Amino acid sequence: MTQALWLDTDVILRYLLADHPDQSERALAVFESAERGEVELRILTYVICETVYVLEGQAYTRREIHDALSRLMAIPGVRVDDGSAVQVALTWYRDKGVDYGDALLYAQCCDGGGTVLTFKEKHFRRLGTEWTQP
Repeated sequence: MTQALWLDTDVILRYLLADHPDQSERALAVFESAERGEVELRILTYVICETVYVLEGQAYTRREIHDALSRLMAIPGVRVDDGSAVQVALTWYRDKGVDYGDALLYAQCCDGGGTVLTFKEKHFRRLGTEWTQP
């Protein structure tokens, strides 16, 4: 049985940005361990949200963010909680020009059933019909 390691946002950022000589190298080693099946890396949905937010602040485009996180999620040994909703949300974020958090909320709503309650008509209208205003 492999050890489960729960990743904080900073480990993902050091891996993706390769911006710190020591920490980025150590983060890379962790992901390589997961790829070899030595550990299982677990990522919570809010950690993905934080990662998107930081990458946006680093002037990454929506496509670059989508592609980087999709590649990360495809690494053997990486498990993202609610991974299917996260992937759908990343695609909507890239293609529909909505905030990632809104896209994730809508994707989780669609998976779990129900309706999103929001004042953001402009954003949610781009996603579909499973929303309403209070």
